[in-house]
Amino acid sequence: MSEKKVFAGFRSPDIVFGRGAIESLGDQSRRFGTKALLCLGSKFAFESGLATRLEAILAAAGIETRVLSGIPAEPTLDAIDRGLAEVRSGKLDFVIAVGGGSVIDVAKVVAGVARETGSAREYHAGRAVPWVGAPFVACPTTAGTGSEATRNAVITDPETKSKRSIRGPGLLPELAIVDPELCVSMSPPLTAYTGMDALTQAVESFVTLSATPLTRALSLEAARLLVEALPRAYRNGSDMEAREHCSYGSLMSGLALSNAGLGIVHGVAHPVGAKYHAPHGLVCGIMLPWAIRFNQPVVGAEFERLSAFCEVDILEFVETFLRDSGMKDDWAKYRVGPDDMDWIVAESMPSGSLKGNPRKVTEDDVAWLLKQVATR
Repeated sequence: MSEKKVFAGFRSPDIVFGRGAIESLGDQSRRFGTKALLCLGSKFAFESGLATRLEAILAAAGIETRVLSGIPAEPTLDAIDRGLAEVRSGKLDFVIAVGGGSVIDVAKVVAGVARETGSAREYHAGRAVPWVGAPFVACPTTAGTGSEATRNAVITDPETKSKRSIRGPGLLPELAIVDPELCVSMSPPLTAYTGMDALTQAVESFVTLSATPLTRALSLEAARLLVEALPRAYRNGSDMEAREHCSYGSLMSGLALSNAGLGIVHGVAHPVGAKYHAPHGLVCGIMLPWAIRFNQPVVGAEFERLSAFCEVDILEFVETFLRDSGMKDDWAKYRVGPDDMDWIVAESMPSGSLKGNPRKVTEDDVAWLLKQVATR
């Protein structure tokens, strides 16, 4: 009998990448209709003049916009419901998000369930997302989450403090426009946090149980680019080659994780972030060295391969960057207390990321990880 073959699918949005790519937003989006919901964050787009620029670009292509602003750094159910009210009542054709991962995550859920009924809370609780939603265009202004290439959105419920993924094929953007010039204004700490998020995604997707030769190729190149460029972008935000490489690394890590999944860091980082309101990239970066150590007995050879490809010991690089960027000092203000351990462990265990980790993760393992990163 011949060996059974397992075929893995791969999905991605159409991608436009390059410096100045945002200028093509109108022409690229015109295929989706003439009325769009434009989702923006709370400050940057307006203070920088980007919002006005975007509306002009879209107007030149004959696209009318209705703006959803004030999306918080931690995307919430309320922000999604506000967007759904706009789309469902305004006869809008498609959704555009220009911002960081939180803006994109809110907008992709709005687009994904725009043609359905139900509140954001229902989908957060597990209601199935349809296969096809309203067309969605994602334009990141940070280089970290890779959300422009994924089919999940991490959303916080402020009432229960739970931070969970809403996921489904209908959340994948139809179009991603990745312009590294939009990342130039990121502060050094934000550059470090988002870059470490992207690197964590590259490392975890490389060793996850669902990785394939195709996703591993993306993970490897994402890690190589980030290891080379992230310290440069942190030191000099105007280094456009470094910004470009970080944007490529983030995009590739998003493509890899969307099709292969993640591991223990992301499974635990979400409840930690929800509990302490800590930046997601900071939590991921602090946990990554310990996750590498935890998984090394099972996939040590893969970490060696990753280090060889990046031409630097990956564990040593992460620990050095955490120190040099001040992320270790930033983490010192957060305290993972013993009274919170049981709640975080319970919130972590159902995560699909834990199920994809190459080494089986138990409740005791999650508790061990939390003790390693607890501020002493």
